[in-house]
Amino acid sequence: MALNVSLDEPLSVALLVQSEAEGLTPQALASRVLRDYLGAHGHPLGVATTAREEAARWRELLERLG
Repeated sequence: MALNVSLDEPLSVALLVQSEAEGLTPQALASRVLRDYLGAHGHPLGVATTAREEAARWRELLERLG
């Protein structure tokens, strides 16, 4: 997936400086940061999504069980 992101100048400069310090492209660093963030914060969202999907799938049985 391609994604265009608009950064303000201080954030853009910080991304360039950090990516150079780590020997990465700005895109690679941004991807790593997103993976780290979603790994730390995405799990509850994934669980909630799965719970809704499974509840819909098993709705009839759940209603019968009360």
